[in-house]
Amino acid sequence: MIFVSFFEIWINLIRLSPITMVIYAYCVFFGFVILALEVSPRFMPKSWVVAVRTNALFLTRLHGRAFFYIFVGTLMLAQWHWMQMMSGGLLIFTGIVMMISGGVANKKLNSLKREMTDPQEVRENFYAHDLDGNGALDTKEVAALCASLGTVLSRVELERALMCPSNNSLTFQQLLDSNHDGMVSYEEFYNWWMDREE
Repeated sequence: MIFVSFFEIWINLIRLSPITMVIYAYCVFFGFVILALEVSPRFMPKSWVVAVRTNALFLTRLHGRAFFYIFVGTLMLAQWHWMQMMSGGLLIFTGIVMMISGGVANKKLNSLKREMTDPQEVRENFYAHDLDGNGALDTKEVAALCASLGTVLSRVELERALMCPSNNSLTFQQLLDSNHDGMVSYEEFYNWWMDREE
């Protein structure tokens, strides 16, 4: 995606086609944004990752990222170059799969709300699974909590569920990991549990 778009920028510069050149420039830029999102942070300059995650917060959430992929995919499909069309189709497919898998994972995670009926039970379950005692659950500890309550989530489902807004509300405050630090504090967990249908 990045290579072809970069190459097409130069071709369109020679052809004096500035609008097409700008579209390909966006494709190159969006390609680097996708790399900053998806590639392990140890392989990317930290400044890129921080810039994307602070300046485009919607990309840290599943639906925002899925819509971004669909948008970039349609932009690439519109270029009528076979490689761009293949990449665009793949991005659109990825965005759709992310949305579907996130919805399924979110339903599973929200089923836990029915398993815990009172605040004391929520507190006990949370701290029973905080194995390192740091007051927050990482993804493995959240997975263990889910499994102990009868809801088994795969690693991918758990990541999707942590990125999704709850079914009841599409506001970012309703997320399990509401401060985006990769950990779920007791306050975040309790607030998520309180946002349930009675």
